[in-house]
Amino acid sequence: MNAVPHVPPYAPGRVPLIGHVVPLARDRLAFLQGLRAHGPIVRFSIGPKTVTVINSPELLQEMLTTKSRHFSKGLLFEKLKLFGKDALPVAEGSRHLTRRRLMQPAFHRQQVDGYLRTMHSTVDPMIAAWQSMGPLDPKTEMQLMTQNVVMAALFSTTPTAHPGTRSSGASTPCSRRRSAVPCCPFPGSSGCRPRETGRSGRPAG
Repeated sequence: MNAVPHVPPYAPGRVPLIGHVVPLARDRLAFLQGLRAHGPIVRFSIGPKTVTVINSPELLQEMLTTKSRHFSKGLLFEKLKLFGKDALPVAEGSRHLTRRRLMQPAFHRQQVDGYLRTMHSTVDPMIAAWQSMGPLDPKTEMQLMTQNVVMAALFSTTPTAHPGTRSSGASTPCSRRRSAVPCCPFPGSSGCRPRETGRSGRPAG
């Protein structure tokens, strides 16, 4: 007999046509955290699209390490290729391996020690300044902090507060607009079309 593949359950509260849009819109974080109670693998839907959530650390480890060749990075990373083409974070298969090997020397222990010093010298003044700034938006502050750390590590400089905030604030709406481009063969959106992938995550045939 052939084993019947296990089909992950849907989270409760799915509504015809719109799926789980309402609880996601009401409190996205609470909804996603609540999925843990429904098993190691659970699905939810946004309109016609189905999203599979992995809640098990053991399964996540397998997906990212020993069985990573069986998974592609998915539609989100396909859309991100509008920004980085086949850059390391979005590349797959042999291209990812080649780029990772090129990057490895920059992540040797001695190099990382230097990055830690750069991170401390960049982050400490920002954290100290928070004490006198009143209520803060954590998302905005963390985006700005990440941007400054990357610029300090790569270019040995950080933007001043005003340009840095403007740059960080502009990146989010830009990313959202780009991610919203339909994955259809319209002029200008061909880069968004998802590839047909085999189990290895590489383009099929």
